[in-house]
Order: sequence, then C-alpha cells, then structure tokens
Amino acid sequence: MSDSIQNENGVIIKKLTSENMHEYEKLIPPDVVENSVDREHHKGVALYREEDGEPLCILMCATTGAGWDGNVKALVIEWIYVAEAEAFNILLDKVREEAAKEDVVRLRVEIPKDDTVKKQMLLDNGFEMHSRESLILETSVNEIAKIKQFQGNIKGDVVPIDELFTREFRRALTNFIFHGARGLLEDAETLPMTWFDPELSCCFRTGEKITGMFLVKRTVSGILIPVLMFAFEPDAGVKLMMLLRYFVQTAEDIMPGDTRVLLCRFNENVRALTDKLLPGKKGADVLYFERDV
Repeated sequence: MSDSIQNENGVIIKKLTSENMHEYEKLIPPDVVENSVDREHHKGVALYREEDGEPLCILMCATTGAGWDGNVKALVIEWIYVAEAEAFNILLDKVREEAAKEDVVRLRVEIPKDDTVKKQMLLDNGFEMHSRESLILETSVNEIAKIKQFQGNIKGDVVPIDELFTREFRRALTNFIFHGARGLLEDAETLPMTWFDPELSCCFRTGEKITGMFLVKRTVSGILIPVLMFAFEPDAGVKLMMLLRYFVQTAEDIMPGDTRVLLCRFNENVRALTDKLLPGKKGADVLYFERDV
C-alpha cells in the first residue's frame, strides 16, 4: 500500500509512518505508536474523507505466524479508533485486501467485554464472536518478585545484554531464530538491539557461546513486556529459570513495585508456564472475534 491512496469510495487512506505519526499523537496511545510504526510485520492505516480533515478510522495491525494461538498465519487488529462505522467498514475491506496478498488466513480482534460499539461493528462485518479470557495476563513487579522459584541464587554466567557487543547479540539472536525461537516477534531479526531493555534483557553464557536469552520490551509508559525466551540444551530448563530470576530480581531492584508486567500467553507452552508460576491468576474477560480474510 502506498503512503496515501484514494479508493473507489472517494475516501483517502493513509499509511502511518514515522514521518506522519505526529498527526495522530492526540488519538493513538504512545505505547501503540512505538510498537507499530516502521516494523515489518506491523502496520497502521487511517481513513479520511478529505485530505486535510480529521481521521474517521484508524486500524493498527500485526501479522502473527503459525506459532501463535490457532497455528495459522493471521492478522491481529491490535488497536481501533472509529468516528464513523462506515469508515471502519471501508478501511477493514482495504486491510483484508492487503492481507490476502500476504497469504494471511484469518483476521482476529480482541476487545473489552463492555465495548458494545466495536462489538456491533465487528459482528456487522462477518466476525464470529466468543467470550473468553484475554491472552494477556497482567501482573506487577511486586507480584512476580514474590514467586518462590524466582527468589533463589542465580547460578551460571547470566549478564544483561548491555554487556554484549552488538555483533555478538545479533549473532546469538539469529541463531535462536534459526532454531524456531521468535517469541512475540515476527520481525525479531530486523529489530535493533536498542529496541530491547538493556538492563532487564539478559543472556546465559556457556563458555564463549550464548546459549540462552530472555528479551524484554520496556514501553514508553514503563510497562514491561517479555517478548522472547529461549535456551539450548543441555539443561535448557535450568538456564531459563536463571534468566527469569535475573529479570525478576533486577526489575525488583530498579523498577517501582507497581510497574505493570504484561505476559502474552500466545501458545500453550507459555500458558502452561504462567499457570504454574501464577496459579489461579486470570486474564481479563474479553470478546474475541475471528473471521476468514
């Protein structure tokens, strides 16, 4: 999609980029902006009636691969702004058209249970609706610091990524990706080292090799989001626990206790881990929508 096009409905559709994002700063939360702009598998689009008018609809989307919930290539609409329902209909059609070109199979949206306006718009556009627990589990630094498994000594050579040379970090990350470790990041190989928190993200060294890695994103608003966790055998489980301990104990040292930590349970392995570490902890009740492209 070009940066600005006029379609057959007479409306103008603009692609959101770092160059024009300032036009939307009053509408789009800073964390959404930071997570979405100029990333290979993320896109933002806005619809206008007039070139100099106000946007009537904005959609921020991300493509997920087969390792995610549902095990198919899907486009997740992560954030929606709507001033007119018809604008949403037109923009969604354009997003579907572009997604089909990228071999996306499904469209997915998760909204708060009480958002009746978006609920009706999605139903009107052919989405199937289900009530479920959100994939996102929200906790805090204080809460995870109380987990017994994270309170022991850190054994082994665990260091923050700010002690790595950029080349060393990229080589290790590329190796993990080659072995199937992407976590939440479809575009992990294109992200600069500076995208990850340098103090809370860490790696496990075995001799001269990096054999484990735990990467964390600290958003503009200060939320912590673990995005990748992986270790090689032997003793992969032990390495992962040491990386988790390092993250939790460092976060407890340098972050306010009420700092929000968002855990995305994007597959069954992650869900099993959160169920074990935070038994009984539930995500928010949400409405989940899905349809074929």
